[in-house]
Amino acid sequence: MATLDFVAAGIIVLSLALLPISIRSYRRTGNSKILFTFLAFLMFFFVGMTLFFYQYVPDMTPESTLIAVGLLNLLVLLLMYFATLKR
Repeated sequence: MATLDFVAAGIIVLSLALLPISIRSYRRTGNSKILFTFLAFLMFFFVGMTLFFYQYVPDMTPESTLIAVGLLNLLVLLLMYFATLKR
C-alpha cells in the first residue's frame, strides 16, 4: 500500500500545482480552452483523493474505487478532448 500512497500523493501534489498555473494562464490570455484544462486538473485532484481515501476509509471497496477512478479519468479525457477541439 505504500506505493499507492506515493502515487496518490504525486497526483494530488501535481494537480494542485497545475491548478493555479492554469487559472493564471486563463487570466492572462482569456482563452476558454484553458478552463477545460483547469477542470481536467481538478478531476485529477479528485482521482488522487479517491485513491487516498480508498486506503484509509474501510467502507470503500476496490470495485467502487475502480468505478470512481474510471469515471473521473473518462471526464478528464472528455475535458481534454473539448480543450483541443474548441475553437
